[in-house]
Amino acid sequence: GDVGWTRPNAPIDTPVLHRYAREGVILGQHHAPSTCTPSRAALMTGRYPANLGLTFAMLPGSPAGLPLDVPTLPQELRRQGGYRAHMVGKWHVGAARWEQTPVGRGFETHVGSYLWSMAYESKA
Repeated sequence: GDVGWTRPNAPIDTPVLHRYAREGVILGQHHAPSTCTPSRAALMTGRYPANLGLTFAMLPGSPAGLPLDVPTLPQELRRQGGYRAHMVGKWHVGAARWEQTPVGRGFETHVGSYLWSMAYESKA
């Protein structure tokens, strides 16, 4: 839930978020997809998920993924800025082929799952 600067009487006090909001840019109207695949696709590419063909959560066995001709954030950070890029967590934007995996899309390493189901305590 929203417990930050947009709710003056929120049950959790967030003075640092309030300060960031006052000193930064406040986005009064913005949209984020409600499911994982389109949210991750937008974050990794800076593009609207519908333009990538990734509007819903991917099901196991799906051949879909980020289009290989669209650069990703880690690819560009490494290429243009000389950054290192490592990923921990759920990928969920393609893994049917090695080129679609996090390492195939610019991360140097990846520890986590390709899809949504992973029991972190058992690593299953």
